[in-house]
Amino acid sequence: MSSVQFTFMMVIWSLLLCNLILVVSELPPSQYQVVEAEWDVNHQKGIMKGQNLRLSKLRHPTNPYHTCYRVACSGVHCVEHGRGEFREFCYPAVVVTGLPKCGTSAIYDLLAKLPGAITMHEKENCPYTRRRAHYLYFHSLPEISQVNENSIIIDGCIDSTNNMRMREMLHNPNTFYLVMIRDYADMLWSSYNFWCKVPYDPHGCAVEKWTVKGLHIRAADIFHDLIIADRDSNMSVVQPFHYPMHRPCHNAGGYYSEYIDINLKTVPRSSIVVVASEEMDIAPLKVIRYVAEKMNFTVNWNEFSLGNFSKVRINAQSNKGSANSVSLLHYQPGVYNISDFKPIFPETRVILNKCWEADCLEMEKRTGFKYKACHPQVEAHSQFERALSKVNQFVTEHGAALNAGEATVVKKGEVLIHEMMVAHALDRLFVPHVQLTAGL
Repeated sequence: MSSVQFTFMMVIWSLLLCNLILVVSELPPSQYQVVEAEWDVNHQKGIMKGQNLRLSKLRHPTNPYHTCYRVACSGVHCVEHGRGEFREFCYPAVVVTGLPKCGTSAIYDLLAKLPGAITMHEKENCPYTRRRAHYLYFHSLPEISQVNENSIIIDGCIDSTNNMRMREMLHNPNTFYLVMIRDYADMLWSSYNFWCKVPYDPHGCAVEKWTVKGLHIRAADIFHDLIIADRDSNMSVVQPFHYPMHRPCHNAGGYYSEYIDINLKTVPRSSIVVVASEEMDIAPLKVIRYVAEKMNFTVNWNEFSLGNFSKVRINAQSNKGSANSVSLLHYQPGVYNISDFKPIFPETRVILNKCWEADCLEMEKRTGFKYKACHPQVEAHSQFERALSKVNQFVTEHGAALNAGEATVVKKGEVLIHEMMVAHALDRLFVPHVQLTAGL
């Protein structure tokens, strides 16, 4: 065989081999309708080196609430640990986002009780976190075959920046973003007691950044001095608050509204649902119905049950983390073990209410919840103090029976605690002389 013939044969074999590889690596067509042809996402951060991802948008045959996708993977680390060369998944219909210590864990728990709800393996199932590659993130979302006509996929991720980056990568999925808000002074006092921050807390501020009694110091008088320092622009004082709370008085005037208008600016206003967390304490059933209506979900309310939602609080008091809860019998709104169960000073609240006033009025418009903090001319309610007194008296008189778990006594205690929670929420509400039973 001449050298020319040999070269020709090698070219033919190379072409045949390339075609064979192409046939072997070609993926089967999707059985679902493709509504947007394949696009490459390899320029995005979060793609493994040596791995290629391509996305296409699919239509679920029976479920109107979700945008679904096929992600095709080629290159390295595609088929490890039971993963295949492609995955067809649906992106969540609801992402609970927004700012921390505003009831995001509670609303996630409440949404999870909807008939057909599919939740994530963890509440904060965020993209771009813990150096997790996108192909792994897509594998954390339900396969399209797991989603039926009544399914509602719910995710929780307060990292709005990465939520929006993923939204852009997926070419704007049909997703609602649920933003929780809360009375600003209550939120800030809760955050102060909940988290630590270096360099304010130089020791023992671990990965979770949770405060530890005996290691970190929290007190109402110290909190008051920190607020005064920021109000007076004393920048020499080290603040314990994380961004965007790091300027607790200075940033209060647009705390929630600027978050929505800036961080979620690429989301249609109709796809943003804002809820006041206080309403969950007053009327959780009303809240879940409102959210379902805003998101156009068809719900069989005969199959819905609050379950234990009215008996526990998620990620509250010293029971930190979305996997932990505290029973209502041990829940004390507005006071924390680390600060010796002392409440925020009334004069501190007055200062923070003034700082928050503009944003408070804007949030009233967006939620319909009338915060008393927006209206300083109204005298403070005393319903919470009365309800708290009743609880303390009941515990004093029936402590032994409560510890023994006597059913009738425990039930009565739960009712009193619930009334106290409603009173605490109503004390934030700008409706003078509201009856305690209004939201029951």
